[in-house]
Amino acid sequence: MLTKKKILILDDYPELLDALKIFLEGQLYQVCTVTSKELLAAELKRFKPDLIILDVFINGIAHGREICKIIKSDIETKHIPVLLMSVSSKGLENFQECQADAIIEKPFDLSEFLQQIKTLVNAFTEKRITQRKDKNFQFGYALKKKQVQETKGLIPRSETGLFVTSTGINIPGIM
Repeated sequence: MLTKKKILILDDYPELLDALKIFLEGQLYQVCTVTSKELLAAELKRFKPDLIILDVFINGIAHGREICKIIKSDIETKHIPVLLMSVSSKGLENFQECQADAIIEKPFDLSEFLQQIKTLVNAFTEKRITQRKDKNFQFGYALKKKQVQETKGLIPRSETGLFVTSTGINIPGIM
């Protein structure tokens, strides 16, 4: 079963949030919407999105850029792609300063909007797969390095409880 990708959207216009939610759920995304930066933190932890869409101007103030900086500086969320959207092209200038991954100006064409979402979500998914492979490789490398050191007598086998044999690794009491 294919897992729906999760999108968290922050905008201060509930009507726009409702429309985007209906549209994106029709494209088989799971969508969570919030209307204030105060609600965003809790939803980030609870919802665990694959993509965050932020309006630059929330209640007339450029909070979206500040929020993006916070998201991108936090170890728990910095890997999540952020799409900034704004009615004002000025609000989207220098978007790299807040480390946003992409921008879109409102009003936008829905097909362009959807294409940006697909690109960002796919890049995020690929990044997570690569990170998992790297972690597995690093674990395998560390285990192999330990085996070599044990075999060469660099780590006493009694310290690790592992015994390297011609058939693999034996752990006393298990194998």
